[in-house]
Amino acid sequence: MITLKLNLPQVKSSIINYNIIDGKIIGLDDDKLYDFIINIDGDLIIGKNHTKLSNKSKYVLFAGEIKSHDGKIYHINNNSGHYQPNLLETMKFIKYFKTYNILSKNLILEYFNNFIK
Repeated sequence: MITLKLNLPQVKSSIINYNIIDGKIIGLDDDKLYDFIINIDGDLIIGKNHTKLSNKSKYVLFAGEIKSHDGKIYHINNNSGHYQPNLLETMKFIKYFKTYNILSKNLILEYFNNFIK
């Protein structure tokens, strides 16, 4: 579980309605960068603003950003200034996406470790 590390105010927020059907994530714009969190119940929530997506929860299983194309996620990172997932936490969440078969075979995993403190 990842703990909220930086509680800065954020203004804009939105949650995207999506479905996962036959190994494809439906409802996301191709090649658009989205924030996401996996909450402590294991639910994937996609949109804008990590702390709002988590309902201002102190804990999440993961937080970062994704891009998809044709229903497959091809880019994932741990870029969440609020939750700041470390490398081990980043590697664990890949298993979550694999269970839904929504990862592209050409997945790009980007890791950030220089968060503002």
